[in-house]
Amino acid sequence: MPRPPMTLCPRFSSGLPVLAALLLALGTLAGCGPNPPEPSDDTLSALSVFPADVQSVSMIDLQRLKEDAGISFFGERGIQLTLLDSDIVFDPLSREQRADLNTFIEASGFNPDTDLQSVYVAASPMGETVEMEAPLLVLNAQFERDRLAASLADATDLVTPVDTESDMPVFAFADAERNANEARADDRRMALLDDRRIAIGSPADIGALLDRMQSGTGGFEASADDRELIGYASANNAAWSVIRTMPEQMGNIGEMLDGDASTWQERMARVATVTQQIGIGVSLTSEDVQARLTLAAGENASDVRSVLRGLASGAQAYDDLSEQQRTFLQDLEINDTGRFVHVDMRSTQRALAELMISAR
Repeated sequence: MPRPPMTLCPRFSSGLPVLAALLLALGTLAGCGPNPPEPSDDTLSALSVFPADVQSVSMIDLQRLKEDAGISFFGERGIQLTLLDSDIVFDPLSREQRADLNTFIEASGFNPDTDLQSVYVAASPMGETVEMEAPLLVLNAQFERDRLAASLADATDLVTPVDTESDMPVFAFADAERNANEARADDRRMALLDDRRIAIGSPADIGALLDRMQSGTGGFEASADDRELIGYASANNAAWSVIRTMPEQMGNIGEMLDGDASTWQERMARVATVTQQIGIGVSLTSEDVQARLTLAAGENASDVRSVLRGLASGAQAYDDLSEQQRTFLQDLEINDTGRFVHVDMRSTQRALAELMISAR
């Protein structure tokens, strides 16, 4: 049997920088007024199963990307993108594995291409470094839990049953070299939480998640500050990410600059040291890309806004800028509302592609 859920894990395991790069590459927040929109009930429900101290939370709406931008992750032809009319197709499965997947779909009634709605990601730092631990995923989907659990129990080359007697069946991704109960920190387990949610994470993360759900205590509850930032980042977007607490290294970034640091480096260090939280929201259609970066800087918001505007304006004076780069800088909108600074970026897919090529 193929392992469609496992293809998700490596995409996020390298941590927040990779996730942020993915979100930026996919392409915003629709315009906002003085008050941020409230996070949706679905968002708050998904986040509630995460640990209380999680540092970053993110979401990718797979169905919206499919409908708005023609990106299909589990289509019959594999991962398919129609961006820039490219019709690029990447299928990590062999013909035999694809046939096995179709057999599994028929038996379980669960088709990832149509039934998997969105993926929520929780990550926390490893000790004092900015490297993130392997994340905890919550997949929002439509399926019959009992039917899916029965099919998974038979798919011994895909998963190994760990606990199928409880209300929330748990499976370990199969590894021929050891027994499922010989857990390692980098192992992955999958729990069918209910008929709408599947969790994927380390044995410790899944065990703690199940304990929280059964006891009804200890999960992530968004504070007023969290709700504001999540509201800005998640509103009307196909993908978003929020860093709730900045890594300690960001506060020491000024010490990383030597005496020869240029003015723009010093200004960026200033922005980094006063930024308390960061959110990014992205959306795209078959032609357009929008993104908004939101920085929570508290009483320093107007200062950060001025610094970023100055950097964008000053960069336009460079003679070696390409036309695409100059246009991109001119179109940036940098504003502040309360404790937040918003950097809005809007482009067509083709212009963004040309910008990336010119920046090489």
